[in-house]
Amino acid sequence: MYFVLIAGNGESSRANTEALMEDYYYVKGAEGTLVLAYEKQPTKSQIFAAQYAKENNKEIMVFCNDDAQTTGIPGASQSTSNQPVKDAVDFLTGQDSIAYLLWSEEDISILSECQRSGIPASNLCDGLVPLNEILAPKPLPVEVKKEEIKTPIVNQPIDDFKALLISHIKTSQELLARMR
Repeated sequence: MYFVLIAGNGESSRANTEALMEDYYYVKGAEGTLVLAYEKQPTKSQIFAAQYAKENNKEIMVFCNDDAQTTGIPGASQSTSNQPVKDAVDFLTGQDSIAYLLWSEEDISILSECQRSGIPASNLCDGLVPLNEILAPKPLPVEVKKEEIKTPIVNQPIDDFKALLISHIKTSQELLARMR
C-alpha cells in the first residue's frame, strides 16, 4: 500500500495532473491511496487528481476542516481536522508515501511538515521538480586563514597541536551557532 498526498494552493492543468499521476500509478501498482489535504474546499487540481484516482480504482482520503466542501471528490473517506495538512502528514509518516504539492510560495508550511516527517515532496505544477532542498540549510563558507596552514601535525610540539585543535573547535562552534 502506498499513499500520494496532494496539497497546496498552486494550479496544475488536468492533463498535467493526470499524466504525472498516471506515471506514478504505473510504477507503484494497484494498491494505492490518494490523500488530499485542504481547509475549506479542494482546488481544481485536487479535484482533477481525485477524479483520476477514482477512474484508476484508487482509494481517496480527505483531511479537511469540519465545515469543508467535498464537492467534486468522488467516494472519498473524510477525516475532519483543525490542522488537515499536519494530520495528513502525521498519518503518512512512516508509510510508503510521497507528496505532490500544488506549489506556491505560501505553501512553505506544507513543505516544512513533509520535510519534518521525511516525506519526499515534488512540485506537481512544475513536472515534479523536487522541493525538499528549498528548506535544506545552506552550507556556510569556511574561511581558512593562511597562517593556520602549517607543517604536518606529526612534526609539531604537542602544545601547538592542542592550540590548533582548540582553534578548530571554536571555529566549528561559531559556524554551528550561525546556522541556528
